[in-house]
Amino acid sequence: MAELRVDLVYAPAPGVIERVPLILPAGATVRDAVERSGILERHPDLRPSWERACSLFGRLVPPETPLADGDRVELTRPLIADPKAVRRRRARTPRDKNPEERTAP
Repeated sequence: MAELRVDLVYAPAPGVIERVPLILPAGATVRDAVERSGILERHPDLRPSWERACSLFGRLVPPETPLADGDRVELTRPLIADPKAVRRRRARTPRDKNPEERTAP
C-alpha cells in the first residue's frame, strides 16, 4: 500500500509555528492528518473550530478532503480583531498635523 508524506502546520501564537511531519496511508483525508498529528491534544482550544479552519496550501477545504503526497495541511487560528473594525478605527484616527512633513513613498 502506498504512503503519503504530508506536513501539518499550526501557528499557536504570532511568530510560533508548529510543524508535524506525517506518514499516512493512501486515501487519507485532512481529518486523518489532524487526528494522527496529536495537535488537538496539545492545543485543546482548536477542538471546537478546527473543521472550519483547515486548508491545503492556503485554500480552505473540508475535513473529508483526500490528501496527496507532499500536501501541507494548515490549521488557522481565529482572528483576534475584526479587520473591518480595525480599518474603521484607523480611518477615524487623525493624521499628521503637518502633511508637508510626510515623506512620499
